Amino acid sequence: MPQELPAPAKYGTFGLWVPAAALQDLPGGTFINYKNMGLNKMERLLIVDDDVIYRMVLKTFLTQHFDIDESPSAEDASILIESTNYSLVITDNNMEEITGIQLIEQFNKKVPCILMSSENAEKEAYKAGAVYFFNKKQTPTLLSKKALEITNK
Repeated sequence: MPQELPAPAKYGTFGLWVPAAALQDLPGGTFINYKNMGLNKMERLLIVDDDVIYRMVLKTFLTQHFDIDESPSAEDASILIESTNYSLVITDNNMEEITGIQLIEQFNKKVPCILMSSENAEKEAYKAGAVYFFNKKQTPTLLSKKALEITNK
């Protein structure tokens, strides 16, 4: 019976599935994550947006330069930011419960943050501590370039 492979998003960009027969102590095979072996030197980035389609679009533009984690809410993102060392957080502003501005105010001392919005919230973004404001009406290529700039790549 074929074994199901782990979801790539959970394990990062690069990895290798090793069958159980090759690993005597580990039942059922295991996923070896190259990143944990020091072979994947990509910066880790978190995209926070309740719009799954827009998250997928951004991931498409950013995945060639970064390891990407995603979060559908600022609440979930807070947990991820506390437990993971991100080089950059890109967050939408208009989300339920906690807004992107509130998320940035909470974590701007820990990690650089970019605020995205289709509304003009540039002044509020910088006041909250964002390192950049991205208008969603602009091309994601611009956001990708800015993310590389911010992380010094």
